[in-house]
Amino acid sequence: MFKSAVLIFLVASLLIWTGCYETVSLTRESYKHMNQNDEINVLVDSAGTIWKYHFSNGMYRIVNDTLVGTGTVITSSGEEALSSVAIPISKIEIFEAKELNLPETLLLAGGFVGATVLIVLLANPPGATQSSTSPSPTPH
Repeated sequence: MFKSAVLIFLVASLLIWTGCYETVSLTRESYKHMNQNDEINVLVDSAGTIWKYHFSNGMYRIVNDTLVGTGTVITSSGEEALSSVAIPISKIEIFEAKELNLPETLLLAGGFVGATVLIVLLANPPGATQSSTSPSPTPH
């Protein structure tokens, strides 16, 4: 039973650690409220062509009115790594950030723990007795 409890705890911890993420779109006006440690995509309008840039966690920062960092540009023909990117905020149409959805993550972990407890209780009802595997003593 102890092993089951430890297993439940480990799996629930893994679910909370990995979590449920959702992509949130922010406009130019609301980018200042963005956590700059999130993985982001930005959509940039350049002479009528929309470019999508991807930046991993910690690989960018906002300096004055410019997004600078190391990332990739995503085009219809694939991805191209860029060692140095400087994009004026005025050119960015949309920020897309992946953020942890804590309520969904906790609901998922709680559902998993609840289902596991239910399975354990159904497999070992509280009033059930375990059968003895040792032979009964023989009379002399």
